[in-house]
Amino acid sequence: MPSNDGTRRVIETKTLESMEIKPNPNNDRKVQLEKVNSRALGLLASVLKTSFLEAYREEHSMENIEAYCDQHYTLEALEKVIKDPAYDVYLAKKKGQDVAALVIYHRSCPLRPQVKASELKQLYVLSSQYGTGLGKHLMEKSFEIVREGGGEWIWLCVSDRNYRAQRFYLKMNFEKIGKGPVLEVGTEKLPSSIMIRRLKREEFGRSKEG
Repeated sequence: MPSNDGTRRVIETKTLESMEIKPNPNNDRKVQLEKVNSRALGLLASVLKTSFLEAYREEHSMENIEAYCDQHYTLEALEKVIKDPAYDVYLAKKKGQDVAALVIYHRSCPLRPQVKASELKQLYVLSSQYGTGLGKHLMEKSFEIVREGGGEWIWLCVSDRNYRAQRFYLKMNFEKIGKGPVLEVGTEKLPSSIMIRRLKREEFGRSKEG
């Protein structure tokens, strides 16, 4: 999900806090979700850059992809992110390898400012994990994190050209509610939509069991 928010930030933590995600029955390799601190900035940058390239290299030129990554995924930019308590950022590990990144920004939805909500800023998975169910597990984990923080809704911004992501979000019970900001990837300007999902309290007893 490309973003034109140049002030992205993530929660500051003193240690890496781990939690285990319940494995998919079709993919029995367990995944560890670790909250990011300053020592993991290089790993975070690598996962974000690689997964962005893999997801969008057929949509955007290499020059525009590099420009986007140089703007948002430098160590300096990410350090600003991890010092802001409005953000939660995690790396997902499988067999000791970093395979995905999850970024949640605790702020209200511009189209539903009256509800308690957080934004799913990034859910980036390396292409080696496509089809394993990891994206679904991380999405469900984001629901749990937002709900545990007192949120009742989760929202996101998606490019109108990103049909694959839109299909995934619809399967996860998000709905489109209106236009989002213009997203910039290098010299390209992309229209976007805002999608939102209500988080039902009864969903989260089950997720904690794993």
